Amino acid sequence: MGTVKAKTIPFVVLTSNEERQIGNLKESYWPLYVANQNMRPSTLDAYASMMDKWIMPFFEDLKLAEITAAHVSKFLGHLNQSGLASKYRRNIYNLLSRSSKWLWRTGSFSRVPSGRRSTVRAVSQEQEKGTLTSEQCWALVAAVAARRDKAVLWTFMMTGMRQGEVFGLRRQDADLDSKEIIATHVLYRGQLLRGLKKHKRARKAKQHLVLIPEMLEVVLRGHMESSPFQGPQDFLFHRDDGSPLDPDVFQ
Repeated sequence: MGTVKAKTIPFVVLTSNEERQIGNLKESYWPLYVANQNMRPSTLDAYASMMDKWIMPFFEDLKLAEITAAHVSKFLGHLNQSGLASKYRRNIYNLLSRSSKWLWRTGSFSRVPSGRRSTVRAVSQEQEKGTLTSEQCWALVAAVAARRDKAVLWTFMMTGMRQGEVFGLRRQDADLDSKEIIATHVLYRGQLLRGLKKHKRARKAKQHLVLIPEMLEVVLRGHMESSPFQGPQDFLFHRDDGSPLDPDVFQ
């Protein structure tokens, strides 16, 4: 496993009338932080879960002025022993780092101890997950009986699109004549949301143009012709009643 380059986290010292426990952070400064980040709903939910399950329980009994690099190092060790995936541990660390930096920059706290920022080492990053071989892809598709589910799998494997993008596709997004998919929405918890993952400074919603290989065109054409939902706004991949598929379970 490789080691992530050490980053810095500003640990704050409060003025005399601001000496509060970190447990107050969620009710006071956390809403201000997320309001300024232009986050997707899925990101907001993930961050809230990290705060509730990991960051707040560990630090909530400490006053902000008492937190040092040693506390954060101990917290990272706690994460390493938790059995969480390396990527998730890194996301927790990044959230702690970003929110701390934001509080310091906005002047919520008076100064950084000793006039500098404390340095801690980030969690280790494991190797990326392996991809399926062509033989494994064929075996997976062969094991699926429904035409719709085969089309879903082929779309994932031949476009590299994200889960929310694929399940958010509508018929109008797939132009088989031009052999293009233009993804403009994502599906999140049953809701179709405008815009893909984007930088917070982007001025307009991002869209994703994907070329349709010939094999995928054949698969999608057969699926679309057999669907009873032919409207441009209808979901490309849907349940029997036309509602979007559950990303966790094909129904």
